[in-house]
Amino acid sequence: MLCCCLSWLFYVGIFLLLGVLLSNKDPPKLAGVYSQPGKYYWPKVVLFYLLMKLRKWKDNRNTEAQKDHTKVETYNSGYGTKSKCSPAEMDKVQPLSDHFQAIDAIYFNGADSNGFCIITGTARRPHDVVNGFLILRIPELGYLVSPKFPDCQLFGGSDEYYGAEGFRYEPVVPMKHWKLQYNGQMKSSDDASKTFEVRLNADWKSDLEYFDYDTDVPPWTMARAIAKEPWSREYFQQLKEAHQTHYEQHGTISGEALIDGKVYKFSAPSMRDHSYGVKRNWKLLYRYMFHMFSLEDGRRFDVGNVCQPVTASHLELGYMYDFDGSLHALSWVDMPLYIYGEQGDPPKDYGFRVKATNGKTYYVQVKVLETLELNIGFEWEARIVERRCKFTIDGVEGYGISECMYRHPGGRPLEHSKSDPESIKTKKII
Repeated sequence: MLCCCLSWLFYVGIFLLLGVLLSNKDPPKLAGVYSQPGKYYWPKVVLFYLLMKLRKWKDNRNTEAQKDHTKVETYNSGYGTKSKCSPAEMDKVQPLSDHFQAIDAIYFNGADSNGFCIITGTARRPHDVVNGFLILRIPELGYLVSPKFPDCQLFGGSDEYYGAEGFRYEPVVPMKHWKLQYNGQMKSSDDASKTFEVRLNADWKSDLEYFDYDTDVPPWTMARAIAKEPWSREYFQQLKEAHQTHYEQHGTISGEALIDGKVYKFSAPSMRDHSYGVKRNWKLLYRYMFHMFSLEDGRRFDVGNVCQPVTASHLELGYMYDFDGSLHALSWVDMPLYIYGEQGDPPKDYGFRVKATNGKTYYVQVKVLETLELNIGFEWEARIVERRCKFTIDGVEGYGISECMYRHPGGRPLEHSKSDPESIKTKKII
């Protein structure tokens, strides 16, 4: 009799559970953008977690496979799978795909307690276009920015190095040493009529491990983000097509800037990244928020949250280097974007929590010191807010950069686009 009752209760429970699953609707998106866990959330988390583990297992067994990132059909990196067979194959100028939005981009930043900071990036695009900019903060002079700033469209790029119009950035030893050079005019961020002749020579060096977002994001963290989104055949195709390989590394940037004949030497903790893939479409991104900094006790952090609604509207990302230089991924980031600057004005005095795979939870306090804005793309699709910040964890201070991105629908002003080469105006670029 007891067995019959238990069996009856079991089947009734299954029936009720199915009824709840079939009748419940998924919750609405927060702010109309950010997906919330739906009724099938946990089964989807487990399924995608297992998929990532399987992909990583297969990739580890096939270390000699030739990998081509320039075609959608052959670009299979991410979600547990590496893009190349070795660091040397990753950390170099990459061939661009045939797509009109092809991408091969690098970025560097650094800041110290004396007030120096550098923020710079060059992205190789088709037709020898480069999205490039340089921001220098020299304590005695204030902020100097590249001539076209806040515009970033440069022309005359190369297949041999990163840069154009005075920029030349190139690797010397993969994952160890980069050379950064700029030779040209810069202008004051406060007064564009005030210009300087600048010759920048810098070396970026590191003995730290790099963090590969293709393989080093914890599978459970990625699965939680993907499981929040509505799944379909089209969704997974978009997940594949929109993916870019992206890796980051902390180190030291040092060198000198010759400005109007006077030498300014510098050396600061620094972070760099490198991205490449079939394409980069800034219009797919809604916004992101990253914090890259070093503390006085030697710990270093990179903390972010990305909203790209076609793939993941709430993707928590990051890593940290501990006292001994060991690298640990972040398993969760308590920094929901809809709370932090959703209306287009990032907060200037705030905090958030992160948990690393070393088992420790950190409370990060952020104080924004200065802010500069720039725009990227032929339509200024991306509005980038670069911020020099003071960071504090457990009473220990440090300095670094916070970068916030917002989708910008306003277009590129004629005052910037009118000087574009005539040859580029006939190309498919958007």
